[in-house]
Amino acid sequence: MSKSPEPRKKRPWVLIILAGLFVVTCSCIGGVAYFGVGPVDFGTEARNADKAAADYRAAGLPWEAKDLAPNPPVKPEDNAATLIIRASKLPGDGLDSNLFDLVAAADKGQWEKVDAGLKNHADLLSLAEQAAEKPRVDFGRDYDLGANLLFPEYAACKRCVRILSIRAQWRAAKHDVKGAIEDLSHGFRIASVLKDEPLIIGMLVSVADQAITLSAVRKCAALLKDDPSTLSQIGQIIARESHTPDFEKSLRGEMYMGLAMLRNVDQYGGAMNLLKSFGNDGSSKQNSVPPLDPAKLVRTGLPTSTIARALIARHMEVWTNAKRKMDLHPGDPEGVARELDAINKDIDDHPTASNMFLLVIFPVFSQVGSAIVRDVADTRVTEALVAALIYRSKHGAFPNKIEDLPGKWIDPFDATPLRIARIGDSFRIYSVGPNKKDEGGQYRKETGHQFDDIIAAYPPHKPTPSLSKTQSPPNAKGR
Repeated sequence: MSKSPEPRKKRPWVLIILAGLFVVTCSCIGGVAYFGVGPVDFGTEARNADKAAADYRAAGLPWEAKDLAPNPPVKPEDNAATLIIRASKLPGDGLDSNLFDLVAAADKGQWEKVDAGLKNHADLLSLAEQAAEKPRVDFGRDYDLGANLLFPEYAACKRCVRILSIRAQWRAAKHDVKGAIEDLSHGFRIASVLKDEPLIIGMLVSVADQAITLSAVRKCAALLKDDPSTLSQIGQIIARESHTPDFEKSLRGEMYMGLAMLRNVDQYGGAMNLLKSFGNDGSSKQNSVPPLDPAKLVRTGLPTSTIARALIARHMEVWTNAKRKMDLHPGDPEGVARELDAINKDIDDHPTASNMFLLVIFPVFSQVGSAIVRDVADTRVTEALVAALIYRSKHGAFPNKIEDLPGKWIDPFDATPLRIARIGDSFRIYSVGPNKKDEGGQYRKETGHQFDDIIAAYPPHKPTPSLSKTQSPPNAKGR
């Protein structure tokens, strides 16, 4: 879930057009020429740039970097950015590997190893706790840097969430209920603080962070299975602290980054060099992107060259059209993704030279929409599993059907009730997942097939033994 959506691959005709760009540009400035497998329409689109900009701005789409700033502004005392940045600068050699080792140790109940690891990462724990107490974030990014913009803070957010999830299990194993619930709450808060980030990558990191925390919730609930009062508190934490990502907000950053790059096409060495700075898979190749001088960045208006004006005009036309389509699907990320992918397909089916930039940078939006709904489903099945554990503590057995649990438990993928399965000694509540096929609540590694049911299981797939009550969990400073 943490991966960026798969970008569309460059089409061969894009490279053909690039190769002939300078040959045909002069002949097409006054009209439309035809080259290779599609029209070279730079002249026509360049003349449309002013109208395209007016329509784009009238639709309320971001025209300057300030339009991406959090609204209302983030107060300094509410901003988690400084703490997350400090976490990103901690010595990183082997850090992620160490954290995954601790996850494996917790799954195996190797609590002495977990104890030592938490003490070794006391600084990260402390920063994670402090960041979680801040309700918002503003990293003060310079979005006009375009392809030069980096996001080291996102890796730090994941590390903070992971270390909190590990300690939550440690504390739950010790029956330190207050501490475990605090860590789970903090994990959810760091995931949700990224809601102020207006880029798809930030939204997907938020989804990944929430998935890490939900996994920890299931493991903690299993360790505290015989305590209905604590299970109730855990259920309340999910309801109160989990969040649903805002797909449309994340798209605003994608819209603006395109403007920023095309406004500054000269600093990239021209349109052809800008396009070449993206790999064949559509991803930005940082080592091929020339460093930009922030003092020389063009931060508003339209470029002057014919090719850049044509590319930016088409970029704005497509996003203005996309905004109209997106408005037809409020609160429906899969519906929004379908509209955007239909626009993608239309660009593929009717290639023009002015579409080159869009073909290189547009992701496969359906993957993003599915990631958001998957996040909703993961949250819902986890919440339902906690409710089932409460039911078990009261009735001595798990429910036979989802309707036995109080409340409504609807699968966001097919709008039918969530499913219950029993496989061996495993009780499972599951969603049918993005393919909308009921595959019995089985894990891929159980079947060898690419099943994508979204499952909350008891016991967790790797059962976790309890701690001796004589052991004490470390606090943030490792004492």
